[in-house]
Amino acid sequence: MGEIVYTAAGISNEGTLPSARTDLLLNVPNAGLDNKAIKQAQRLLKKAQPRCFILDSGGYEILKEESRGKQILHDPTKPMKVNGVLNLTPQHVIDTARILMPDIVIALDYPIRKRKYRCDREAEFRAKYRINIRCALETAHLRMTYLPQIRLFLPVQCYTIPQFDVFYSAVGHVSHDGVAMPIRNMNLHNLASFFRCFRDHGIRQVHILGTAIPRNLALSAYAAACVFDWVSIDGTTWRWEAQSMKYLSPCDLSSIHIKSVKECSTRYQSCLCPYCSRRSVRDFYYLPDTEKRYHLMWHNYWVTANYITKMHEQAKLNQGFDKYLINRLKPPTHSDVLQAIKVLHP
Repeated sequence: MGEIVYTAAGISNEGTLPSARTDLLLNVPNAGLDNKAIKQAQRLLKKAQPRCFILDSGGYEILKEESRGKQILHDPTKPMKVNGVLNLTPQHVIDTARILMPDIVIALDYPIRKRKYRCDREAEFRAKYRINIRCALETAHLRMTYLPQIRLFLPVQCYTIPQFDVFYSAVGHVSHDGVAMPIRNMNLHNLASFFRCFRDHGIRQVHILGTAIPRNLALSAYAAACVFDWVSIDGTTWRWEAQSMKYLSPCDLSSIHIKSVKECSTRYQSCLCPYCSRRSVRDFYYLPDTEKRYHLMWHNYWVTANYITKMHEQAKLNQGFDKYLINRLKPPTHSDVLQAIKVLHP
């Protein structure tokens, strides 16, 4: 039975930390851009005191620049920004890791974009798999040279299992500890199929990039309890929902817009998080908007982390998990998760 960890992503300053001990995911283009960014990241880490700190290479920043039609440089001898142009290499990733000393570093990758048609997905994979293989191999070599004590996860930029087989046949021989996978392009059945594929390849540690969808969290918690040694998840939904004055339900993480004292009364009183339990409904509703958003951020993070923890604890019991899902997922989602578990354990 493995461990599950939920890390807060997208935090840029100490003021938005949800708690005194917050597990963090930072990315290289933000945390390692220059000396100022590095010092800010060090202050953030000092205050957060994370039990787990993951350093992501910054593939998402590459994806954003690519979607804007921007040029991306690949020169390890130059800074990460050259006249406003993103310049990102495995050397930049490991140089940042040598300063910040994360528990896990994710190798550099060029993310695949969301594509509707099979032929377009295949073309997108083929356009990027060579550079993703090269980046994985270079990052793995640099990690072994400078930071062999830090865990390395190889990013999976694939739409299908056969594509993963192509990628992993080229990189699986290098020293690494696990894989990291974005799941924005897949449904629950596909996620379960990838989990099964990872298990069959002997992969014991997995990081899930950027999700807060309850069905994905439930399946990931089950996988941590019954399949892998380690599953970590990062997300920013807790923060973005708070910016829109939205409150995540402690029961099923559904999003509720706080519009009135009456609405607060029906939702707020059921929450036992340390932030809601020490304020009355009326006190919360009449907070200034800035303070209310901070309160919602802290609440949303806590209930998301707690949701994952409780789901994991229940999965470890190996009995009654199906009934637990009925209470924590909206129908028919609980049935979808049970079907996905059957894919993982046929």
